[in-house]
Amino acid sequence: MPEQRVNFSTKKHVKICLFSGYMACAFFLCIGSRAESATDQSLFFEAKIRPIFLSHCTECHGPKKQKNKLRVDSLSALLKGGKDGPAIVPGKPQESLLIRAVQRIDEDLQMPPKVPLSKHELEDLMTWVKNGAFWPDQPETVLSNRNHWSFRAPRKPTSPTCLRAWQVSRPPKG
Repeated sequence: MPEQRVNFSTKKHVKICLFSGYMACAFFLCIGSRAESATDQSLFFEAKIRPIFLSHCTECHGPKKQKNKLRVDSLSALLKGGKDGPAIVPGKPQESLLIRAVQRIDEDLQMPPKVPLSKHELEDLMTWVKNGAFWPDQPETVLSNRNHWSFRAPRKPTSPTCLRAWQVSRPPKG
């Protein structure tokens, strides 16, 4: 049986190879940009959004207390909402009750009740909802306690004292 040789020098085969290469590059670039955007969204959430919820909202709408049956400590809780309906509509800040409350548009719905959010906090919340209200699966660990052992300067440990020197075993000679 004679060997059949494939001639890759034809224009058709070159075009197919180039097209395949371009598609592979485009595929890997898309995967990389999605991972990067998820990382960016996670960083934005942890740096801007979670601190707002923790400092202004969870006292009244957290795991211990839920005024108007609303919790703000998870995305599913925000989507479920409270007695007035869903707190957020991802991608639509103008339809989100949370945004209306922090903007203090309605006289009956003004949050936080005592001190309004700053202009930057309000803009960050609106941006977060507008961009789809990304909530990371795993919260990033933030160690606020600077007394943790990993933050201390290394020091030489003290050797233990032996009260009964005769009980210390010695390795055999040899």
